[in-house]
Amino acid sequence: MGSDIELLKNRKNGTTLHADSASRNCDEFMKVFKKDESCE
Repeated sequence: MGSDIELLKNRKNGTTLHADSASRNCDEFMKVFKKDESCE
């Protein structure tokens, strides 16, 4: 886990580890429940 400052920097760049992880989890969720919607 990064510091708050690192998280803020990443957020400014539009790329957070949390966001990447969340969309991966969402993709897995959609596969499991056989949903065709995109997670973006």
